[in-house]
Amino acid sequence: MNWSKTISNVFHPVLAPLLLVFGYFNLLPKHIDGDIVDRVVLLVVLAGVLVPVAMLYVLKKVKIISDFNLNTIEERKFPFLFFILLFYLISNTIQKTPAVDELHYAFLGFSLSLVISYILFFFKIKVSIHTMVMSGVLSFLIVLSHLYKINLINYICLIILLIGLLAYSRLKEKAHNLKEVLIGFLIGFICPAIIYFSDTFIVNT
Repeated sequence: MNWSKTISNVFHPVLAPLLLVFGYFNLLPKHIDGDIVDRVVLLVVLAGVLVPVAMLYVLKKVKIISDFNLNTIEERKFPFLFFILLFYLISNTIQKTPAVDELHYAFLGFSLSLVISYILFFFKIKVSIHTMVMSGVLSFLIVLSHLYKINLINYICLIILLIGLLAYSRLKEKAHNLKEVLIGFLIGFICPAIIYFSDTFIVNT
């Protein structure tokens, strides 16, 4: 069995929003009304997972992309623009729900990460989206830990291990080189943190 390919497929970037929301609602040290949880989960499942999967499926059917991993820069251009807008809209919707408004840092972080990745296309750099989205999850966990003063070290270590496995799998599959994997990690990690701390600075000034 090709373990590197299995890891890449099981932890495909399109599933990151689901992992993020699942972690958020299970780690928060506060009660959130069940109706709000249901609405947010439904939003993320539909808009953050099913819509991207459906869009990629259609693009593959019409042969605009060769597979769901978007192997070339040209294949990535249109889907990235779509995902940038989609994650921005999800972030904007979540921000308007006071009980879970901090969750928008992660989705806005995803959107900003994709903007930067899109800009890098013009420099012929195809960053690893696997490491980028998972490091975005890592960054958001650290933001939550800082925001609520809770110890999430076990979960943080688990995500770091997963990022390492994903980085190895992408290199093993020759889907990316080391530079693309590292750039993906840095972009994904920095963006949610920048959004959170800049928002905190604006609120406190």
